[in-house]
Order: sequence, then structure tokens, then C-alpha cells
Amino acid sequence: MMYTRGQFAIIGKVGRKALVIIGVVAAIMALVVGYKDERI
Repeated sequence: MMYTRGQFAIIGKVGRKALVIIGVVAAIMALVVGYKDERI
């Protein structure tokens, strides 16, 4: 697939934000699951 430089820049910004959000959510989920496992 071919993208113009502008499209690639936009995709890069959105992709980076998405990765950060996914990372944060995954970290929170891991903490919650770990906390529940320790409590039980």
C-alpha cells in the first residue's frame, strides 16, 4: 500500500497514541488481575 507523506504522518501519530493507550489499559488490567489474585 502506498501512502503520501502527510497520510503516513497522520497514521504514525494516531498509531503511536493507540499504542500508548493500549499499553496503559494493558498495564491497568494486569494490576487489577494481580490484585484480585493476591486478595483471593
